[in-house]
Amino acid sequence: MQQTPSTVTEPAPSSSPSPATDGASGADLPRPEHPRPDLQRDYWINLNGRWRFFFDPLNRGEQERWYRFTHPAVASRTGEVINPVDDPFVAEITVPFPWESRLSGIGDSNYKGAAWYQRTIEAPRDWAETGNTGPALPVGARPEVGLVDGHSDMVSPDAPMGVALADTTGRLPSAQPGTRPEARWRRRPYLCFGAVEWNAKVWVNGRFVTEHDGGYTPFAVDLAPYLRPGVPATLTVRVWDACDADTPLGKQADEWYTHSGGIWQTVWLEGRPEAYVSQVHVTPDLEAGRASFAVSVATAANASPGPFRLAVASADESFPGGERVVDVQPGTTIATLELDIPSPRAWSPEDPHLYDCVVTLTRDVGQGEGAPGAEPPPADRISTYFGLRTITTARWEGKPYEYVFLNGEPVFLRGVLDQAFHPEGIYAYPSDDVIRADVQAAKDLGLNMLRCHIKINDPRYYYWADRLGMLVMYDLPSASIYTPKARANWERTFRDALARDYSHPCIFAWILFNETWGLEEHQRPEGWSWVKEMYYLTKSLDPTRLVEDNSPYLYDHVTTDINTWHFYIADYERARRHVENVVSQSFEGSPYHYVGGVYADVQGADAYRQGTQPLLNSEYAGISAWGGDRDVSYTFKFLTGELRRHDMLCGYVYTELADVEWEHNGFLNYDRTPKEFGYEHFVPGMGVADLNGADFVGLDCPPARPCPPGAPFAPPLPLPLGPAPPRRRPPPLAGQRHRPLRGAADRRGGGAGGGAPPLWRDRGGAH
Repeated sequence: MQQTPSTVTEPAPSSSPSPATDGASGADLPRPEHPRPDLQRDYWINLNGRWRFFFDPLNRGEQERWYRFTHPAVASRTGEVINPVDDPFVAEITVPFPWESRLSGIGDSNYKGAAWYQRTIEAPRDWAETGNTGPALPVGARPEVGLVDGHSDMVSPDAPMGVALADTTGRLPSAQPGTRPEARWRRRPYLCFGAVEWNAKVWVNGRFVTEHDGGYTPFAVDLAPYLRPGVPATLTVRVWDACDADTPLGKQADEWYTHSGGIWQTVWLEGRPEAYVSQVHVTPDLEAGRASFAVSVATAANASPGPFRLAVASADESFPGGERVVDVQPGTTIATLELDIPSPRAWSPEDPHLYDCVVTLTRDVGQGEGAPGAEPPPADRISTYFGLRTITTARWEGKPYEYVFLNGEPVFLRGVLDQAFHPEGIYAYPSDDVIRADVQAAKDLGLNMLRCHIKINDPRYYYWADRLGMLVMYDLPSASIYTPKARANWERTFRDALARDYSHPCIFAWILFNETWGLEEHQRPEGWSWVKEMYYLTKSLDPTRLVEDNSPYLYDHVTTDINTWHFYIADYERARRHVENVVSQSFEGSPYHYVGGVYADVQGADAYRQGTQPLLNSEYAGISAWGGDRDVSYTFKFLTGELRRHDMLCGYVYTELADVEWEHNGFLNYDRTPKEFGYEHFVPGMGVADLNGADFVGLDCPPARPCPPGAPFAPPLPLPLGPAPPRRRPPPLAGQRHRPLRGAADRRGGGAGGGAPPLWRDRGGAH
């Protein structure tokens, strides 16, 4: 296998040249950008590219110890002799694309089960202390093992130490005599995975390193005990992904869309000092002009406790920084900093202002401490950012119901469902440009909100929503069944996802469940109790955002901050009656949309009723998932008009941004090419963005009326043309009436036609 240098992306000035490893280089490196722009270090090496690969349909790899097989490049560097006949890694895959995708080079959409990945890995020499490889370890000893990012570094007591020499079969021995010097690292090499579906086990040079469950969430492990600086090692990953029903899957199911198996987000090596920043949560307080930083400081297993100096500084001096001394203890220490933001500038879709900043952690070395001439301990430096915004719900202008408020003003949510699948990469995006283009496409369509549907997405998706100004409803995937294991898997996934994405200003609501999927006990008080428990857990972990318990198709909320519902109706009269019925039954104390109405005969259900929560349609279309490949322009136009004519609704979510595989109701085709809507034939230049715009004027009338050739036609509800010269004034039409829709009023309620009823308006236009 040809070896090419990997890429060290955005190195610090003192970072060493890239070690020779697998993968690709330069423009050939897939997804070369840093995967976590909200938690970015200078010292990192991108491990994407070509990995050795093999499916394991008989699940025999662990029994045959495939993890002990030395990578050929490592063998050639160390002079080992291997037997290629026994080499199980006979294929190659391009990471970070799931094996079902075309971009992976595998493209097998049917396989589920075990699969094995392998590549070389090498930590730069300048990540270790100069000229010091550390003390020798006695036979049978092993370094201390601790917790890394919440996951244990599990190492067998009899595991071999160091870089073992393979025998003539190419397999590593089970024990190694002698001793191994362990380097003293200035920057310890941490192996980081963005996401692996579902279970991952990791070995380095035949030694078991860590295991992680969770198909959407990141994990990292300290490889300092397993690597020597500048010496290549064999990295082996065994993945198990069988689409088990008790794991959160979203729409990765046979009845929906193609599954995404294996490694589907970036893998990288990161240099961290012995005490490092593992998490930064920023809580904005726009009214007070303040940002609160909750910084988690983690330590390596052999790190010594003591005082560290934590500092936060503006990248462009837009706000004064701050610092404090933190008494760092083994494990994880959480420290907070409150920073004042002068002349605070709010984040919003119209003005997505972000504050870039740098968080540093440095050991607080007092005067006279440290050996003479010794290198000072390295600081940990994190680049991140935050936005100042508030999300609340409140009544407005004396109305008996609430709206969603952004930065103290009501905002009309013009949204679209985003399945976030792609024909080339399925769950994984082909490039960062594609992620940005999807968010930009939504803005170009006149929208200000995305409901990322039952998928914990790539972190850079939320980054681009932050940068471009797009509100996001964060829709969590659920398991297919309701068991203790399924509930535990969901809760662990949810906690990890919230911890990862807490600081993104674009996220304004968490949606815990969708359409009662996996909630098989939802017709009983026991099921309602668990959903309610998860709702209050979310509020305790994040009191700054709205929480929706269950985005319902069966009208079965338990407790929620937003009163939502779904419908798919292609007939105008039916859709009109349906929306009017929903609005008429939405009021404080109503059991409609709640389990109190659906399960009125069940004891205790009556306690679950509506409050004054904002009414939001969170899914609608004229064509449902199985509706075939039909025109969507007609139904989108009249359905959106019906929703926007009701002042009570605070917004809508159209299904969907882009077609997905066999589903054809998107604004865009699956490959993101535009569809022809034909609106320009009615009004020159008219497009989808006009119907989604903040300012919107429509007719309260049927979208079309059949008329035989030659028969007289009398429009029932025309829009008055206004004053005109007498000879050009049209004759009066019987039964005419004028009803302005959202957008026909200014901020104070004054109508365009003089007699318009008061309508409220968001900052970007009218509701």
